Amino acid sequence: MPASIPSVKKRAFRNALDLKLRRCRGDMLQHFLAAVANKVWGENFIPATAHYTQGDLKCDGLLQDPLTVFACYGPTNGGDGQSSGATAQALAKVTDDFLGAVKAWPDVKGWFFVNNYVTGIPPQITAKLVQIANDHPHITIRSRSITRSQNCMTIVRATW
Repeated sequence: MPASIPSVKKRAFRNALDLKLRRCRGDMLQHFLAAVANKVWGENFIPATAHYTQGDLKCDGLLQDPLTVFACYGPTNGGDGQSSGATAQALAKVTDDFLGAVKAWPDVKGWFFVNNYVTGIPPQITAKLVQIANDHPHITIRSRSITRSQNCMTIVRATW
């Protein structure tokens, strides 16, 4: 049985993770997801990046089994103090990324919205994810903020 981590080390880890996530925007969050997901899922996870003018097919990472597309959103400062305009942009991104992923990956079984909101995902985005799930019941919709996890290996792991 592994030794437990002292509370001071857990606090230091949480603080370092909080700072890392506040600094992760755009591609930086996508690279962080890839590093963690490779440890969690190994070869079942395929990191993805945009391919110049051809784009990324609305896929920031791919779990092969079950076929799951990851979409990353990294707001400035972990979303702390996010304006209503920035929230509206995030809502548009959720919709655009999901619909684009379904078009590009017609056999998709799951769609995972990964973000770095450090104080929790805005309720408007949660409502949008619920709407998407209701409109597409054959696709498993998940969302996870990569925040304050006690175990780095479970930061982005979903319970499928």
